[in-house]
Amino acid sequence: MITIFQRLNSTTTASAATWEQSINSGFDTSDFGLATIPRSNLEFSRICGGFTPVACANSFSQVDYVENATGWYSNVTSYDSRIPQYVIDVFESGLSEMNNSVSSIRDIQARTYSWGVINDIGFRPDDNGTYPVESYRQISTMITNNEVLLVEGLIVDMVNGGIGFRNHSAPPVTPFGSTWSEDIL
Repeated sequence: MITIFQRLNSTTTASAATWEQSINSGFDTSDFGLATIPRSNLEFSRICGGFTPVACANSFSQVDYVENATGWYSNVTSYDSRIPQYVIDVFESGLSEMNNSVSSIRDIQARTYSWGVINDIGFRPDDNGTYPVESYRQISTMITNNEVLLVEGLIVDMVNGGIGFRNHSAPPVTPFGSTWSEDIL
């Protein structure tokens, strides 16, 4: 809902009308928007464990562990790094109740990546195939900003401290100004 306020003259109060208004997508012209490459169509994936492989929660991986006098060993029967669709659906389930302008945790996606392969005889995820590995690339910093910023899918409150997910969109410009409110994840 967008509420439009119009000042009639300097001595009268503003009148308000409320009506449904579409939200328009915008392009982020900040450093973040200009330097962020488009999303890929790669599946979401993960590899769990540190020094030894661990089957991720809700995965179709089979990892058995053996401990004896010489140490602790893992035996990987199969390891699937892909995140099952039913797990993704759980994290997206609340979005159906929200406006289409609201983003979610799934909208966070690595945009720069390389391809990795684990060359270990005892642990070869995805049948020894390659998998995407996130690459870090700093685009800009916001630490010195003292304002609320809208950057590439996020609302970042540098005044009070806070972050919210939101598609880069806003209501259309109106001649007398407008305000809107919505729930943000």
